[in-house]
Amino acid sequence: MRESGCLCAGVALGVGLAGAAAYIPRMAAPEPVREACVQVDLIDLTSDYIPLSLFYIKSYAETDPLIGRDGRIEVVVPEDASNAARTAAEIAARKPDVVGFSCYIWNMLHTMEIARLVKQHAPATTVVVGGPDVSSVPKKALDTYPWIDVVVRGEGEETFRELLCHWLERGKPSVEPDLRAIQGLGFRDKGEIVLTERRPFIENLDVIPSPYLNGCIDLKAEKRSILFETYRGCPFKCSFCYYPKDYGNLLHSFSLERVRRDLGNILRSGAKSVFLMDPTFNVPPKRAKEILRFIAENRASDDLSVTTELRVDLLDQEFMALLKQAGISVVEIGLQSSNDAALRAVDRKQSMRKITENVRYLQSIGIEVVFQLIFGLPEDTYEDYLESLDFCVGLDATKIEPYRLQLLPGTPMYDNAALLGLEFVDRGDRKIVRTRTMSKEDIERAEMLTRLLECFYDDKVARDAFKWLARHRGMSYARLIEDYMTWRLTQPSSLVAWREEGSRHIADFIRARVPERTEAVVALVQDLLRYDRFTSPLHEIEQHVLVRFDHDVAAIAAGEDGGLPPRRETFLLFHKTDAASTNFFNGRFVRKSFRGVPADALGSADRLREAGLDPAEAVAVAEWHLAGERPGAAEAIARKVLEKSPRQADALHILARTAAAAGRLDQALTQVKRAIKLNPGAAAYHVTQGNVLAGAERLPDAIRSYEKAVALAPALVEPRFNLGVCLAHCERFEEAIDALRQVVEINPELAAGHFILGEILFAAGRAAEAAASYQRTLELHPDHPDARRGLEAAVQQMRRTRASV
Repeated sequence: MRESGCLCAGVALGVGLAGAAAYIPRMAAPEPVREACVQVDLIDLTSDYIPLSLFYIKSYAETDPLIGRDGRIEVVVPEDASNAARTAAEIAARKPDVVGFSCYIWNMLHTMEIARLVKQHAPATTVVVGGPDVSSVPKKALDTYPWIDVVVRGEGEETFRELLCHWLERGKPSVEPDLRAIQGLGFRDKGEIVLTERRPFIENLDVIPSPYLNGCIDLKAEKRSILFETYRGCPFKCSFCYYPKDYGNLLHSFSLERVRRDLGNILRSGAKSVFLMDPTFNVPPKRAKEILRFIAENRASDDLSVTTELRVDLLDQEFMALLKQAGISVVEIGLQSSNDAALRAVDRKQSMRKITENVRYLQSIGIEVVFQLIFGLPEDTYEDYLESLDFCVGLDATKIEPYRLQLLPGTPMYDNAALLGLEFVDRGDRKIVRTRTMSKEDIERAEMLTRLLECFYDDKVARDAFKWLARHRGMSYARLIEDYMTWRLTQPSSLVAWREEGSRHIADFIRARVPERTEAVVALVQDLLRYDRFTSPLHEIEQHVLVRFDHDVAAIAAGEDGGLPPRRETFLLFHKTDAASTNFFNGRFVRKSFRGVPADALGSADRLREAGLDPAEAVAVAEWHLAGERPGAAEAIARKVLEKSPRQADALHILARTAAAAGRLDQALTQVKRAIKLNPGAAAYHVTQGNVLAGAERLPDAIRSYEKAVALAPALVEPRFNLGVCLAHCERFEEAIDALRQVVEINPELAAGHFILGEILFAAGRAAEAAASYQRTLELHPDHPDARRGLEAAVQQMRRTRASV
């Protein structure tokens, strides 16, 4: 997890998962059978990864015979965890005796709102909280949130089990003075806040039952990323970071035998994504190497994505080779800053030389590198932040993840904020407001720049394009983005969402900033923007794609020259996705390959074969012809492919589309059905089938095809758009409106989407909403005549409605 706001792995209802000496299960004394058990609901508010901490709490508590007999602990996943009111009502309806929440800096305010509403619905429910955002400041938590009944301090497993046993022995949960005997608690007694004796950590983590083996986690059914920890604590003492907690200089580990058993079960389960969440996985290195060897020997599928965080400057060649052998495709590196003064101020030591050397080696063996930065550290300035960004860009990071400094309770930086001159709001995400070396304006500007960097660099909207433009203008990448941001803020539409900025203003920016050979620069940058899209590691290309460029974009992107090269008549590249990996922090990464194709090879299927193109590449050429409105050439190539490979579904799909374009709908339907039979998971085939059926006026069948395409590829716009149109023709207006709203949510800049949404809204009698959609269409496409007509009609209807009222 991240060092900037990241809390230690396995933090549960307490700070983490450790406790004192090995626990000896108590025998329940003979007593009358209780009429009712105590129901405990541990609320899972995560979405992308499993709540490992809650599973540890449940697993450890259930080893007690009394809890096993009279307690019932469930990890509850709300229907819509983002909706506080709905989640609270759902929890209250379950009528738990105890409800537990893990509180982190990223979910604290939302969690407390849910807890408040639960208490409102069910005042008798006992609310227990733990986790980093309350454990280190229990008094503050109890003072601030009166609906909290008990805070679990420190590691949660032993404390929570003892607390639950105490309540079971008394027949019900209640906050009473005798809780003082339980270590690791905070609660109120007659208005006084009581903090009990600190509980020691668990020295032997193996005493915690494995949730991967005891049925708590259904690995085969689980779709989220699997979190896995091998130890707790951290040998480093960076003052902004919560990882070390209160473990002193010690690491507390699961035994290698336990790690192999659990990890082996995960690797055999068919899990798609595993995050090794140790604060610094490569420390200690000998142990980490053993784990990597185990992964390399036991991973069952190449589809499995394994990611982790490392101190990259401490890696040796053997370790990096083992990362590759284990199939680890992405590593996270907490650089935080390239400024030595800032690193010294936060007690962090790292070798920038070794970082550079090892990053380049990792990249050379095919491992993606994600850098994490923090802006707002003591002694860091805005200029230092730009230099840190340029350091990461210079190393060609796959992704750069900067964060504004957040002060985490329990860290030296939080405790000494005033002394360090750090101003922040001590609630919620606790982000820095200003420092001695960064003004409030500097912080806000860094925040805007970060969002723009995520768009241009991380999403690869303009990574290689702006790298070349920066070289051409003699400035760094970060300085170029800074200049773009400055320019954008002077434009009439300066209220921008930087994260969704896109590339639509880049040509105007170049015209404003590049005085010589301006249009030639614009043309090259636009070519590079297309190259960025097709080589982006964040967007998957499911098949071979042939793309035509006017410049040798691959050579320009790989070069160091900022000069303006001559245009070429045609430069063609095949692109395809070679590999993909996913993790819950960094999303989906795909590795692309591409190669040039001679232009004279495109004229006929025979020349394609002579050029050595395989069937998939030949299909890509056919797609290229189809996009260029040369259906005859596309069909001829597809038929040649099918002579050699009769089960080539993409070639059948091309025949279906060429037949549909020629009005041969029955033939088109036959071909696309053959393609779907060969590859039923291809969303594009279902879209084509829907288009053919809609052309034949078989709208109910078309709707079913579009719905199938949407289910297979929720991010695709075309099936949702066509679905909405068909639903509107069937006068299913509410469903049509919902489909078009999803279209413009996926692509807010699609003028056609806003226009059709306006048309449907108007047809449904919702003139005011229709007017807003027409207005948005005109903002995106000022010359859209039908939108202007629609807006006028909607306004007239609104006037008539007001007049009649």
